[in-house]
Amino acid sequence: MITIPSKFIGIRLPEEILARLEKIADNLNQTPNQLAKIAILEWIESYWTRNSSMITVNRSSYAKLLEMLEEDQLHSFISNIAESIIEYYEYSIQKNANSSNLEEFITTMSKFIGEKTGLRWFRQMENEVQNPPFYFKGTHDMGKKWSDIFFAIFQQILTIRSFNFEMVSDKTICSERMVYLEFQKKNS
Repeated sequence: MITIPSKFIGIRLPEEILARLEKIADNLNQTPNQLAKIAILEWIESYWTRNSSMITVNRSSYAKLLEMLEEDQLHSFISNIAESIIEYYEYSIQKNANSSNLEEFITTMSKFIGEKTGLRWFRQMENEVQNPPFYFKGTHDMGKKWSDIFFAIFQQILTIRSFNFEMVSDKTICSERMVYLEFQKKNS
């Protein structure tokens, strides 16, 4: 068993908050310490999102907004989102994304668009980044246009940064409720 070195920290909480924490921990069959650790980790994961001038918009409003965008606005939107994802990625790993690999990127990107940041772009996500075929799959309720936009965002990301991978276009699926992107290593 691998153990990760850790340090103890102590915090003081008002009795009322501690009582609420203990009640929640008991209901979840966890210790207050476990819940505090989870809360701290989630706060760290979402720190960039909270400090990057982002807002939260509900899904139906977002889908309606996407439908109203003209083609040139849509391209600008896609570029901005791609840049934001790269910025988050570089912030998360604290280095330039050009030197990174697809595995690290997809793992970090899944955090950016997943539950921890509160964005919840997809209802369910899965990916394979260890063994071929390499893929990202997400199910959602945002419609075909959202699938097409996500695909375009990912294409833009691969254009901005070199991961030595390319999308396999004949394996890509962009439907009303799902995005499936498959990758292969570029031929050198």
